[in-house]
Amino acid sequence: MSFIGKLKKMFFGENPEKPEVGENPEKAEVSESSEKVSAVENAEKSEVENTIDKTGKKLVIHRGIDEIKEKEFVRRLDITSVVIPKGVKKIGRNAFERCENLTYVKIPEGVTEIDNNAFFCCEKLTSLVLPKSLEKIGIGAFAYCESLTDVSIPKNVKEIGAAAFQSCTALRNVTLPGKNTVLKSWLFKGCTSLDNVVIPEGVTVVDMCTFENCTGLTDVSFPGSIREIKSSAFRNCQSLVSVKIPENAKPEFIASGAFEGCDSLDKKTKRRISEITDGIARDRKEKEFRRVVEMRKKYAYLVPYYNRYNEKNPGRSFAEYAESARYATPVDYETPTNDPCFDSGWYDRNKHESEFRLAKNGEYYYAIF
Repeated sequence: MSFIGKLKKMFFGENPEKPEVGENPEKAEVSESSEKVSAVENAEKSEVENTIDKTGKKLVIHRGIDEIKEKEFVRRLDITSVVIPKGVKKIGRNAFERCENLTYVKIPEGVTEIDNNAFFCCEKLTSLVLPKSLEKIGIGAFAYCESLTDVSIPKNVKEIGAAAFQSCTALRNVTLPGKNTVLKSWLFKGCTSLDNVVIPEGVTVVDMCTFENCTGLTDVSFPGSIREIKSSAFRNCQSLVSVKIPENAKPEFIASGAFEGCDSLDKKTKRRISEITDGIARDRKEKEFRRVVEMRKKYAYLVPYYNRYNEKNPGRSFAEYAESARYATPVDYETPTNDPCFDSGWYDRNKHESEFRLAKNGEYYYAIF
């Protein structure tokens, strides 16, 4: 201790509450506590914040979340790849929309939903591996991903939204799941590199414009489960040669414009499609006829009939009226009247049996069919 220090000790005594500079235990304790809090905060911060690796291009999303929020990384032009951590169950709508330099994304097991437009217009995205846990792909989820070449959609996917892969112009191969019963509108519209499609068993409907303008498509195979092929489903598939519909398939509807502009279809395919559409028309007419026959057991159809011998207004023949009433359906059960302006309609025979007669009223008759 210095001489001055000894003098201070002599006059003022020892003061433990006022230690020398650099020897303050309270300050030291506070400092140590602050360092600990700071360390915890930094540790938490490192878990909470998303980080970019040292290349400045790879985005590593923090752990401890179960959803990537809507528009969270929209228009991030600085990232080329994304690693999504385990625990995430949903990728929100527009989450990575227009990340135009994104080439690779790793989607882990556990993700069940990719929402609408999640990767919309990621023009350079070439590699995509979807997890087996995936159940839903939203509307336009990967639309305009123009560099995407191959997609295998897991078998657990139950719903694929409209236009999900629209205008993926480099897409050559796609594997579809059987649990998705409807291939929705514009799903692969404008996928000009797609050359072969096998629609799996379980799919019942190909909606309108699903494969429209797939100009490179040459071959399509339908399952026995197919029931409807809607308008413009394969419109302008100019290279389409073969459409295979199995003999055990029983389509109930093929729209007249479903294959419009498919000028390369071979004769065998055209004949097969024609046979099916003609058969559908016959079946429909037969079903309608049987329905009307059954209906006529209970109902009668009445129409006002002009006197055919009236030169001024000869009217229509009974046969013409019968033809017009052939496929009419019961919509009106009012009691017939003697009013000559009485409208056509169906009437319940049990309720109005006594009135169902060919009755003259002035210049009018009532024709019963």
